[in-house]
Order: sequence, then C-alpha cells, then structure tokens
Amino acid sequence: MHFLTIIILLAFAATLAFFILRRVFPALVRRKATMLLDVILFPDGSSQKQEVINKFHQITNHRFNTDELLDYYYKIKGIRTLGGNCRWSFTLKKYLFTPTNIKLTYFEQCRFYDTFLHQHKKKNRLNHIMADPAGSSNSSAITSHRSTNPLSPAYDNTHPTPPIIKKDTA
Repeated sequence: MHFLTIIILLAFAATLAFFILRRVFPALVRRKATMLLDVILFPDGSSQKQEVINKFHQITNHRFNTDELLDYYYKIKGIRTLGGNCRWSFTLKKYLFTPTNIKLTYFEQCRFYDTFLHQHKKKNRLNHIMADPAGSSNSSAITSHRSTNPLSPAYDNTHPTPPIIKKDTA
C-alpha cells in the first residue's frame, strides 16, 4: 500500500514539474528579459516605445497585436544591439534565442531592417547601462568586457596590428 502512494506522489510531482518547466518558467524568463530590454532598447521611455509600436503596426498593416510585435522587436533588435560585446544573463540569453512568435513577409522584413536596425542608437546611454559598476539591478545582468570582434574599434586597442613584413624577392 505504501508503494502505491509513493508512485502516485512521484507521478504528481513529475506532472507538476513538467507543468512548471513548460508554462511558468518561460513566462518568468520573458518578463525579466523584457524588463532588461526595455531599459536598453527604449532609453527615452514609453514615448519611444509607442513610436516603435506605431511604426511596426504601419509596416505590418495591423496584422499582429502589440505583444507579438514587441516580442519580435525585442529579439531581433536585442541580439543586434547587445551583440558579442557583453556577457549576457541566463534569462536574457534564454529569451533572445527562442524563436519569435510571428513570421514577417520578405517585404515586411526589409522595411523592418531599413527602419529599425539602421537607426542611430544612443551609445552613451547603452554603455552606461552595460558598464554599470555595482549596486543596480542591471549590474548582474550585463557586464561589459573587452571586445573579441576584429571589426570593432575596441579590438584595435587591445590587439595591435602586426607589422607588415615584405619578403625580398630579388
């Protein structure tokens, strides 16, 4: 009889753990990551966010709701903005590397890239958030370090260009 109750409790615990991992955990990850991305991608606040949403609705001809559009924007713009120049928190990495909820047509993607990915970003605000030394809620999420990207200007400072040696062919 005790063996049967143990099996029932284990089955219940496994079902509960499966539910938590499949439903609750992604929602918590999304909430925490979007809070971090709001600070990074919208430094001017809700007015800038509303402007992006309106432009996105105009691009997609109001086919998607606001949450779906913001999810797409967060993931695409977040990966491009953060790039490889910082260490990402677990929640941010987990959220950004999940597939987007919507799929845009080719022409919508082209307009999105022309509009949002080529806009000027405020580097001072982004660097301030990424290199926050201590104490704030952002300091544990993203930390800046030396760049390993050979195309970035920070790479040039840490890795000097080797001198060109010409071989005498005469």
